[in-house]
Order: sequence, then C-alpha cells, then structure tokens
Amino acid sequence: MPPWTSAWCSYGTLTLTAAEAGRAQGRFHSFASFMQMARPEAEHDPPPTAPEAAASAAAYSSTGLSPWAVAGGDLDAGFHVGLTVPGASFGWDTSGEHAHTRLQIRDPATGSCAAVDHDGRTAADFAVTRAGPRQLGDEITAACRRREELGRPSADRYGLTVTSGGTAVWVDSPAITVAAR
Repeated sequence: MPPWTSAWCSYGTLTLTAAEAGRAQGRFHSFASFMQMARPEAEHDPPPTAPEAAASAAAYSSTGLSPWAVAGGDLDAGFHVGLTVPGASFGWDTSGEHAHTRLQIRDPATGSCAAVDHDGRTAADFAVTRAGPRQLGDEITAACRRREELGRPSADRYGLTVTSGGTAVWVDSPAITVAAR
C-alpha cells in the first residue's frame, strides 16, 4: 500500500489489486502513515512566479472561491484538486507585498501560474491574476464545483483503475470517472 501524492497534496493511501492483462483496480484510503521521501531536485525548484512577472500576458479576473477552501487544510478537497488538476502546485505568500494573503499556483511543465489575492477586507471575492497557457484558477474552480456535485467525497470514496490504455480515477464506482490519463 503505497502513499499517494500529487503536486497539490500528499494524502491518502492506495491499495491496488492486480488482475489479468496488466489491469489493476483499487481504492484510496484516508490518511497515510508514511514519510515522503526527500527529492533532491526539490531543493532547486524555483519559488512560484507571480503572474505580474509576465505583465504583458497577465489576465485579471475574480472568484468567489476562497483560496483556503482548496489549500487551507481540508485534505479531502486538496486530494480532489490534486487528482483532477494535474501538475498544479501551490504556495502561500503572506509577506503583504502583493496582498494581505496570496495563494500562488503554478504548473512548471507549462509555465502557467496564477495568484489569488485576499485583500484582508472581504472573504466573498478574491482577485485572480494569471499567465500562461493553462487557466489554473478556472480549472481549480471547476474541480471544486465537480466535488460539490459529487457530495464532497472524502478520499476513501475514490478509486483508481489502471489498464494498458491509461488510468482512470473514479468516485464510488468506475462508472463515475473524475480524471483519466
């Protein structure tokens, strides 16, 4: 039973049962009692880039989705985002340089980044700045909307099917696919 990890969230344990022709299927379980192995290259990862760095390509919008709803300690929400928004990771900037609190999101593979700013005054509307080919803020919002539609599942309602054609992550049964690769 290996621990499960994504760029967004390290959470859960996956149990797979192998079957014929390279097929495997199993379920995730909440929590894990493993320590993640150190990645030497992680020491050299650059900090998240603020979208303003690419000012000519930056786009601006707003969202009602609180950054804390996806990156504030709700491990089940973070687990879902990690499964359904591949390659996205986050970091918090509380320096006050840009906003009272800023959630920085990035996908190093595509060079996409986004920032969700909390101005310290309102928790109903957050400014979003993004750059790069992926619409990371929109992808995360869509992932959270889908999780709500599914009844806010915990990690132990998810499963994974592996075949020679790829993988599919599902909720409750393989008929309800939430991500495929």
